[in-house]
Amino acid sequence: MNQTDINVLKSKFKRHKISHQIDGYKITIGVAKTNYPILIGFVIFPLLIFIACAYYVLIENSDIFSKMPIKIILLILSSLGFSVFYAQRLLSNRKVNNSIKTFYNKSLKIEHKNFSGSFDKRNTKAIGYSTNYLEDDVYEGTLFLLDTQENIYPLLGFDDEHEKYVIGDLKWFAEFFSYYLELENIDLKEEQNTL
Repeated sequence: MNQTDINVLKSKFKRHKISHQIDGYKITIGVAKTNYPILIGFVIFPLLIFIACAYYVLIENSDIFSKMPIKIILLILSSLGFSVFYAQRLLSNRKVNNSIKTFYNKSLKIEHKNFSGSFDKRNTKAIGYSTNYLEDDVYEGTLFLLDTQENIYPLLGFDDEHEKYVIGDLKWFAEFFSYYLELENIDLKEEQNTL
C-alpha cells in the first residue's frame, strides 16, 4: 500500500460521502453521516408539498380538484413517491454503513452496537460486492466481507446514477481491502455470483 493508493482511497471515500479517518496504515471507516441536502431537498420538501397539496385540495378548496383532477393527483402522488424513494435510499445506505470498521495491522475489526468481530486472512474467505438497480437510473452498491463460515458482513454502501462508477469503485475497494488483509487472489465476480 503506497501513498498513491491512500490518495485514491481518500478521493473515493470523499466522492461517496463515506466518513473515514486515515492515520498511517490505520484506516477507520465510521458510521454514515446524514446527508442533509438530500434529506431536506428530496425527502422533506416533497413531503411538505404532498401534505400542503392534500390539505389544500381536501380541506380548503375542493373545487380546484374538480377542475384539474389529473394534474392534482399526479402532483400529490409524484411528490409522495419522490419523497419515499429518497427516504428509502437514505435508510438503505444508513443500514449498510451503521458500524465502525477499522483496518489495522493486516486485520479488520467491525464494531456495531450488537456485534464486535475481528477478521484477518485466517477467518476471511473474500471481500466481494453486489449491485442493484433501484429506479430512475440509480444504482446501489454494497461491499461486504464473507468469512469462512459463509457469514456476510456489510462494509460499505453507496449509490450513483452511473452503473459503471458503482461497479468500478466497488471492484477497486474489494481489491484494495483484499490486498490489505493479504487475502488470496480470488475472482470477485465469481464469488459475487455464488452469494
